[in-house]
Amino acid sequence: MVGGTHMVPDASDPGGNAAVVVQALVAAFRSRDVDDAMRVMTDDVRLEGFLLAQLSGRYEPYVGREGLEEYLGDMQRVWEEMRVTPLRLEETGPDTVVFEGVVHGKIGVEDLSRPLHLEFTLRDGLVARVVRGPAEPHPPHRMVGDSTRGDGGTMQQRTLGQDGLTVAALGLGCMGMSEFYGPGDRAESIATIHRALDLGANFLDTADMYGRGENERLVGEALAGGRREQAVVATKFGIVRGENPFDRRIDNSAAYIKEACEASLQRLGIDHIDLYYAHRRDTSVPIEETVGAMAELVAEGKVRHLGLSEVSAETLRAACAVHPIAALQSEWSLWTRGLEGEIVPAARELGVGLVPYSPIGRGFLTGTIRSRDDLDPTDFRRHAPRFQDENLDANLEIVDKVRAIAEEVGASPVQVALAWLLAQGDDVVPIPGTKRVRYLEENLAALDVELSDAQLAELDALQPPSGERYDPGGMANVEL
Repeated sequence: MVGGTHMVPDASDPGGNAAVVVQALVAAFRSRDVDDAMRVMTDDVRLEGFLLAQLSGRYEPYVGREGLEEYLGDMQRVWEEMRVTPLRLEETGPDTVVFEGVVHGKIGVEDLSRPLHLEFTLRDGLVARVVRGPAEPHPPHRMVGDSTRGDGGTMQQRTLGQDGLTVAALGLGCMGMSEFYGPGDRAESIATIHRALDLGANFLDTADMYGRGENERLVGEALAGGRREQAVVATKFGIVRGENPFDRRIDNSAAYIKEACEASLQRLGIDHIDLYYAHRRDTSVPIEETVGAMAELVAEGKVRHLGLSEVSAETLRAACAVHPIAALQSEWSLWTRGLEGEIVPAARELGVGLVPYSPIGRGFLTGTIRSRDDLDPTDFRRHAPRFQDENLDANLEIVDKVRAIAEEVGASPVQVALAWLLAQGDDVVPIPGTKRVRYLEENLAALDVELSDAQLAELDALQPPSGERYDPGGMANVEL
């Protein structure tokens, strides 16, 4: 109805021509479907920077189909992380619509979180022009800066283990650059590693099974040309993959460990590995034998420090009796806390550092994943139990509570999730994974986020997630 006002709690509100128009635009841009978008807009329309360029305060014309294709290409990754909270849709005349709300997101290091006022001009039921109205800027989320890096421009450091392995307080998980989380961009991934090193985030995590060795090659390429001395390189052995992507076995035999180490050194293009993990425990081999074989690599100068991944307190104690273990890498986040009862206390008793992987809940705690349709078809999370429909809705309640605290402290949900982990102790070094520079910088800015005792207590009290971490085959390879 002309002159009508629609108050909408979310973007799915179907009421009114205004809501339909906005929904169609959002759907078209999120899907990057040019034909779909062209059905919403006219071919000859001069788009005044359209939605996101308008939100960022930029003026960039995109004209006709060619311009629209360019725009969609520019914005594709940004839209994956955007969230718009609609507050008001009003048809102010026969051919005009006013949309107000709040947008959350970034382009590169530029934070776009701010109130939003858009005026749509319609032509024959299509959007002909969008004008961004004035709005006061919303307090931006923190981005990486000098305060993140402590005194003298150096990144905050933490020590793992008792033998002096000092690393950045936040590391960089490199796995997703090569596999599992949708398609990667090699150039962007290498740029991300370089940016991490430039900022002092020197703790790089990879494994021989990621991309069937390709991830180690990528890290090695990034370290070539004089970058090696800037990095602390951690890699892993023990998961052997077959031709079928789901065909995997665990091998902790002494012969395999020696062979795997040599292969990793070659792929990485380095002469020693700073931290070498047993990726999973092979229960057919006593842990004492596994760690004994790893210790030989230390004696040979091929490895500096040893680590284990996803092992129990009992296994950790037995391993430390053979050789000092610098770090235990296990999944730990606001939605995976099973190791807090026995494993964390044992690690601290033994002087073993804690390296949480998937500290953002496999990306779920970003708040950008509201359904499996938000994930790339090749993304392994589409098949993970916690992302299934029967579990997803319940788990979104966790995300919404994290988001609420993020709004209180002027940070992103990602930064709050990381800040909570960092507050668990100075022996904790999370390794959030990313393949993009802008997310790396957002992650590192978590070092500046301070949570109050009350906020930490509220996060501690979050409900357990619904669903297992892995399918039954994956769960069989972790020691709880």
